[in-house]
Amino acid sequence: MFHLAISDAGLLHASLVLAASHWVIVGGPRARVASSFYHHKVAALRIINERLDNPEEALLDSTIGAIASLTILEVSRKFLSPSAKKSEILIGE
Repeated sequence: MFHLAISDAGLLHASLVLAASHWVIVGGPRARVASSFYHHKVAALRIINERLDNPEEALLDSTIGAIASLTILEVSRKFLSPSAKKSEILIGE
């Protein structure tokens, strides 16, 4: 995936969003990466949306990888939030 991430703008932005999120999860100050997080998330979503309008680009590995990366981000944010209940995490509700 790293090879694709450095050669594809959409996947690169999505990977940088994951990196910024990981930074906060492991204890890094949120303020230090907040603007980069949102910049790269918006850029990734813009590229993904443009590609979804084109049937050939929508099926590229890099497009699917970018979508999967942002999906992982959203799922992990739900389960790692302080308000998440252990039963929700285990069951996946």
